[in-house]
Amino acid sequence: MSFTGRIRAGWIIDGTGGPAIRNGLLEIAAGILRAIGPASEAAGSGQDLMDCSDATILPGLVDSHVHLGLPEADPSGPAGADTMTVRAQRYWDHGIVAVRDGGERSGRLLALAHRRREENRDPGLMIHTAGPALHRVGRYGRFAGRALGHADSLPHAVAGLAPRVDHVKIMNSGLNSLTRFGRQTPSQFSTAELAEAVAAAARFSRKVMVHANGEAPVKAAVEAGCASIEHGYFMGEENLLRMRDRQTVWVPTAVPMAAYGRMLDPASRESEVARRTLEHQLEQLALARRLGVPVAVGTDAGCPGVDHGAGLLEELDLLRMAGFSTEESICCAAATAARLLDLREGGSLSPGQPVTFLIVPGPPGHLPDSLKRIRHRCVAGRLV
Repeated sequence: MSFTGRIRAGWIIDGTGGPAIRNGLLEIAAGILRAIGPASEAAGSGQDLMDCSDATILPGLVDSHVHLGLPEADPSGPAGADTMTVRAQRYWDHGIVAVRDGGERSGRLLALAHRRREENRDPGLMIHTAGPALHRVGRYGRFAGRALGHADSLPHAVAGLAPRVDHVKIMNSGLNSLTRFGRQTPSQFSTAELAEAVAAAARFSRKVMVHANGEAPVKAAVEAGCASIEHGYFMGEENLLRMRDRQTVWVPTAVPMAAYGRMLDPASRESEVARRTLEHQLEQLALARRLGVPVAVGTDAGCPGVDHGAGLLEELDLLRMAGFSTEESICCAAATAARLLDLREGGSLSPGQPVTFLIVPGPPGHLPDSLKRIRHRCVAGRLV
């Protein structure tokens, strides 16, 4: 049943990046947010008032880059539907209401997501799938998708894939090196090929997410009109300016490098390169914030050392290390991420919209750790 009532909170973060509202009040009718603002004495008490004056309300969160289907954490073999369901629950437990998958080649996740929608179950994690990520044969990307031969048409492959998925994933560079700091790889596809692929996806109202590190691969993807740059390590200021001007969303996935820095031998060359790479990515993030580049939180969860669900908390902490305020970092996991996924629920607390929010103990300064102790959640107007 849709929620009707008023909720008084010690703090409300609306998800747009603005300062938290102190001593705030939400007024909700039949699951629709009618008003948000400071509580007044006129608010009084009454049976319809939920008192959360020692807590913070914030929107449901989104992880914009995950790999639910990767088998690395399952010693028994490839990740099956049961394993992926358990992983989906971990996101839900950390206040994440939607995830955007970055590609998997088995097809199991695509089948799971379709089945969940057909069952029309109660509010739960929304899974947006890419199906197999597209990459050139012999280049990086085999773990996540489908290789295209040099004679194969990328736009044709996209046109065949787009009707079955929520978004399209294209690989346009290699992997970051852990032995050579700042190493860059050539683009897998030309700007023209990518632009035709973006146009093919748009015919089915699908966006394109592009794995791209380094100056040339990122430039090609941005100029082709892709919706988001995934990772974007070592892409440089000129590309950040292009992304600002085109409002291309950056999903920086900093947490995997932090994880490598922890897991590898501290005295090894690989650990040193991982730490330097993370520092460089945080410097790019600080610049992106100053320039006004839209940033969405994505964790690359499923990669070694990055936990499903909990990885988002660490990514939020890394954004704050780069200079983002708590409210700005939540915006990256809320309003910006929701726009990227075209979500109707979640993202921001806006009057007139079905309300999706979390209630966590303590002030905003306790975030993101307080996401481990969610008191209440409301999804699409229903308390869950």
